[in-house]
Amino acid sequence: MKEFDQYLEIVIIAIIIAGLGFLFITVLLFAYRRFMEWGFSQLEYKRYFTKEGAFEGETVYFVEEMTNGFFLAFKDIAVESHISSGIKLSGCKGDDKIQHFVSIFSLKPRTRIVRRHKAVCMKRGHYVLESARIGYGDKDVFINSKHEFNVYPKETPIEQQESLNMYLQYSNYSKYPIVEDAFSVNGIREYGYGDAMSKINHKATAKAGKMMVNVNDYVLGRRVMVYLNFQVPDDTYIPMEMFEVHMENALSYVSYLIGECARCGFDFGFACNSRMAYGGRSAKYPISSGNGAYIDILNILACARPIEGDSILPSMDKDISENLTNAEIFFFTLKVDEAIDRRLVQLENMGNVVTVIRIDEV
Repeated sequence: MKEFDQYLEIVIIAIIIAGLGFLFITVLLFAYRRFMEWGFSQLEYKRYFTKEGAFEGETVYFVEEMTNGFFLAFKDIAVESHISSGIKLSGCKGDDKIQHFVSIFSLKPRTRIVRRHKAVCMKRGHYVLESARIGYGDKDVFINSKHEFNVYPKETPIEQQESLNMYLQYSNYSKYPIVEDAFSVNGIREYGYGDAMSKINHKATAKAGKMMVNVNDYVLGRRVMVYLNFQVPDDTYIPMEMFEVHMENALSYVSYLIGECARCGFDFGFACNSRMAYGGRSAKYPISSGNGAYIDILNILACARPIEGDSILPSMDKDISENLTNAEIFFFTLKVDEAIDRRLVQLENMGNVVTVIRIDEV
């Protein structure tokens, strides 16, 4: 009986020790888990594109930065994002609209990893990256890593450029004399239809491997105002798919036209009546000059949605009330109704040169 009692006592002690050991390990694991969760909160994640904006078809880089500010290492941290297929990332999987993008990071204590991913701007638009999901073990958190990026409409193809250049020829369409300053070079660009052979920059041509010409300053600058009318008259039916094609083409025309104005040193402005990605129903940029104005208008073109917004008439009325004069006005539209025509005539009578460009005919 005594031996049984001793045996029972040993078993009880063993059970108590095992229980205490289990409790100690449980507390230790819980403390370690909470400790690592606190360390996990020391991680910092950022993502951005290497440029503020790019043209459709251009290649940029998508950058991820993961920083471990903790004194212990983390292994196999998964960062998951969903990105529109309008910007194609290398190694990304997804459907026609959304790409599923996952990066795996293993970080030593107090280190930072920077990764660059090639990205092709497939489609014009305004893109917003919101939060990213970061997973470690069975722990998931969402980190706000918001970043906005604009894809500008590509400049219209060469065959349309030649057609649009006809409208820009001051000898036929402008009553204002424009005299090039042959002794002042503003920049260099690729040879285009109608350029004089005397403008060829042979040094730049040899370096670029294609014909390059000088861009001269002008003794008298030109003032250009561009309107893009998204409104379809009530008596006209256009299928939505065709309407979007026309408007995307028109945005490319405007991108080229504004680009030419900026490259030639002209003053230029822009107005349109589409719905905007940031919530507006129209946009207007006053006549200005310089690269800053050029980028601002490109951002407007990137944010324009191919959906009709407000009427274009208030923008025209504003220019009329502010006595817009001595400007060349280019009005892109599918059709001109009586109200628009009346305002175009008024602008012309105020001393402007008005040219209407049918979007479906260029």
